[in-house]
Amino acid sequence: MRRERRIWDKYLKKFTSRLEGRLLEPLKKIIIEKEAETISQIFGKLETAGIIGEDFRKMLVDIMAYTIFDRFYWKLRSLDEDPVAEFKRFKSTITNIDDYLDGDLIYYALKDECKDMGKINRVTIERIISTLNYTAEIAKRIRRPTLIEVAKNFRSYVMFNVSKDMPEKLYVRKAGYFGLLTSTLIRDVESALESLRLSIIALPFGEQQVANNYLYILGKILKIWNIKVESNLKPALEPGIAEVLLSLGLTDKKLENMDYTSAQYLAYLRIAETLFPEDPTKIMVLRRVAEEWCYAGEWKRCGECWLNSSCPKEY
Repeated sequence: MRRERRIWDKYLKKFTSRLEGRLLEPLKKIIIEKEAETISQIFGKLETAGIIGEDFRKMLVDIMAYTIFDRFYWKLRSLDEDPVAEFKRFKSTITNIDDYLDGDLIYYALKDECKDMGKINRVTIERIISTLNYTAEIAKRIRRPTLIEVAKNFRSYVMFNVSKDMPEKLYVRKAGYFGLLTSTLIRDVESALESLRLSIIALPFGEQQVANNYLYILGKILKIWNIKVESNLKPALEPGIAEVLLSLGLTDKKLENMDYTSAQYLAYLRIAETLFPEDPTKIMVLRRVAEEWCYAGEWKRCGECWLNSSCPKEY
């Protein structure tokens, strides 16, 4: 309770004021209206990337690779690189699920086929490779494409294999997530999603943004489980969204600590859950706003933005 109060006092005073003054209703309306277009745009990116219509197991690994590339979205954009085009270069070499088990081949695809992803440091590349290796191993064990089956396979493999293989220094950083994963038993949709989320975060290159985007794509964009999961999905926080939140006057300061258990991520989650309790991922419309108008270039293009009429432009 004390931590919750500190989160609201430190990051959400402006949000509380605007909420109590009913100043956020126009913003909510626009976000709801623009969500379908946002989902269609993301689906189009996945289609261009060559992910749609694949074998289920291969798709599980491809989407992991895609969300890892998306983690570098703003870095690639700053280099005038199209992240989807970069992913397609990677996929020109990695063509089947067994390729994801070949660390040398993944290294070649990143270093020689990609234009800019290969410039990231060696330690990061090694963590990406091992994350994709592990995901491929897990995917090959899955027999039925149900949420419970996927979550159980991820949880089991991460707890009993990844934890043993992980270098000690990295394990120390991830230990808290392994602990949470151990205590999260899979009983229903909510616990299955949380277990899957924690399993991904516990991977060498796993983190909040990767895990939440992974589940958002599988559960909401592609609807692969054919069950209603929206109320149990959590939106990803990344730099572009943090910028838009600040401009909209929804946070008192820019959210920079994006770890899943951080106070700043929880502040973001409270905004999303308060505005859209039945589906917090509606707030992912702000990512599209960041890409198109608010964070993509040197200058904000407010006059063209969907949210222009509802934005106080506080930053």
